[in-house]
Amino acid sequence: MGCSSSAAAGGPRAKPTVTITGISGYLGSHVCKLYLESGKYKVRGTVRNKDDEAKMADLKEAFGEALFAKLELRNADLMNAESLMSAIEGSDYVVHVASPFFFSDDRDSLVGPAVNGTTAVMKACQASKVKRCVVTSSCVSIAFCAVEDRPADNIYNESHWSNPDAEPCQNAYFASKTLAEKAAWDFVEKLPVEEKFELVTICPSFIMGPPLKKNESGSSVGFMKSVLLGQKEALSADTMQSVDVRDAALAHLLALQKKEAAGQRYILNQGEPTWQEYAKPVADKYKPLGWPVSDNEVEASEEFHPKFDNSKAKKLGVKFTAWNKTVVDMADAMVASGAVVKPESS
Repeated sequence: MGCSSSAAAGGPRAKPTVTITGISGYLGSHVCKLYLESGKYKVRGTVRNKDDEAKMADLKEAFGEALFAKLELRNADLMNAESLMSAIEGSDYVVHVASPFFFSDDRDSLVGPAVNGTTAVMKACQASKVKRCVVTSSCVSIAFCAVEDRPADNIYNESHWSNPDAEPCQNAYFASKTLAEKAAWDFVEKLPVEEKFELVTICPSFIMGPPLKKNESGSSVGFMKSVLLGQKEALSADTMQSVDVRDAALAHLLALQKKEAAGQRYILNQGEPTWQEYAKPVADKYKPLGWPVSDNEVEASEEFHPKFDNSKAKKLGVKFTAWNKTVVDMADAMVASGAVVKPESS
């Protein structure tokens, strides 16, 4: 009959293709590696420039040659809708992790690109008829509502939304994450029934934990470097809502695999220690080894300390790592890789 496919002959079905955006990032690299390790998918990862030999070498070292060889690389830029359309074409699933992470007072410089980038990914998902898209959002899209709308017990769940027009959400980054996530939900909601695809959003708090790449950058790695090198004179008693990067990566896999995740938001948060408490396990281990670890505390500077209900993510299958293990594992990984080096005078 002219059909010789393995599936038609009763052989194994072809693996579904999942495209993961931003795989060279701190979280994206963990997500990509986990998908590759699962062995269940043909994994396609987007980077800004796959011909950047130094960055690709970092990824190969992080994944190992065997896994890296199974990865299909595509160039894509959040600000280039055509590149996203091309990268996602032919995908069965999409995991959209890529996002700029920096704080700015210039709301327009963050909100526009965040919303436009997310919308471009949604359009590409529609065009390629993907089955499900998992989008990385943030807890800042949940807790920064108007003061009068705060829950009485100060515990936030997935039904809560930050209000970009309210004073607590005037931070440009908070507003950009909120509006970008809303744009994703609004896009899918407005699609004709026959063109709808399943959407899941993951809302992590501040992501910490061992980086896969030696040359990782960003706020999380920067914080740990400054603690290990004693570059912070004092650490605030403000609480630090956080989640382990390994747990966050697992949530992005489960959100694609679990049927019940369709149409859901998931909060990822392991606890609310203070910044000083977060540094203490690192100080306890590394100060005796001669590292000038910062662990002094100053009074809290903020009145708003939200707490998050993570029960929904637990039901999905996420088992949250204790935050004191997260920080020690992170410090250990960075020291072992040479990402941070003990000062000679210490």
